[in-house]
Amino acid sequence: MRLTPILLLLLFACSNPVAVTTPSGVLSVDQMTMVLADVHFVKGQVAILRIKNPISKAQEDSLFQELYAKHQISEAILDSSLSFYTKKAPLQLEEIYANVVEELQKQEADLEN
Repeated sequence: MRLTPILLLLLFACSNPVAVTTPSGVLSVDQMTMVLADVHFVKGQVAILRIKNPISKAQEDSLFQELYAKHQISEAILDSSLSFYTKKAPLQLEEIYANVVEELQKQEADLEN
């Protein structure tokens, strides 16, 4: 009987995630969604290019540099943002990837129309 309040407290604590403040230098959830959608799009492009013709690491790097320029970020900012969400905000990372999948599905539907 004395265990019931403790179990309820643990259950309540686990069900209400604490809001995590995004530090400066880390992309917001919306920014991460758009950047990661583009990252996966570029990786798909690279995979298709490799099927048709071998591409060099320099060509692949060029595609990613265009992506960084488009979003006005650096590879370091993307890396630190991924590290933050992976280590400190995994629930937000799940939300980001759900949004990424949704965004890629929208892009796919647009290509089919």
